[in-house]
Amino acid sequence: MAVLNLKIGDHVHYGPHGVCQVCGKESKDMGGSARNYFTLRPTGKENILLYLPEDAEPEKVRLRQLMSRQEIMDLLEETRDKPVDWISDSKLRKETFTKILRSGDAVGLICMLKSLYIHQEALPQGKQLPMSDQEMQHAAQRQLYSELAYVLELDENQVLPFILDQVGSTA
Repeated sequence: MAVLNLKIGDHVHYGPHGVCQVCGKESKDMGGSARNYFTLRPTGKENILLYLPEDAEPEKVRLRQLMSRQEIMDLLEETRDKPVDWISDSKLRKETFTKILRSGDAVGLICMLKSLYIHQEALPQGKQLPMSDQEMQHAAQRQLYSELAYVLELDENQVLPFILDQVGSTA
């Protein structure tokens, strides 16, 4: 069983919360017994504090070290020629996108966002993606953009143009 090896001040990727800074440790009584928790603050969200049990397994809570700049560039290179197909069955698309979001797999997230972007661009002017696709898109962006922005020293609104520049916007 892997253990959390966190130090105060570290920046980590924490599942759907994206990049978080380890702010401290404290003992808290949640649910009848005291446990030790790491406190994490998502970047750019000073009003949110997350509590992560000190004995949590990193794989189960989807906690990992941030990718390096080179790992990100390698990831983008890997996804450049990866074909993306639009899943026309909305139920199957939702199931597929939900699995990608749950896994937190960066390659899957990039391909998912690329697929949504290409499909959105192909829609007639004035038409939008269905609400469920927009929600999936926003969830994928939250997971991926904070890490890329933090590591590459970009604003989050610069991440999509950067990704599209690196991987292309056509299937």
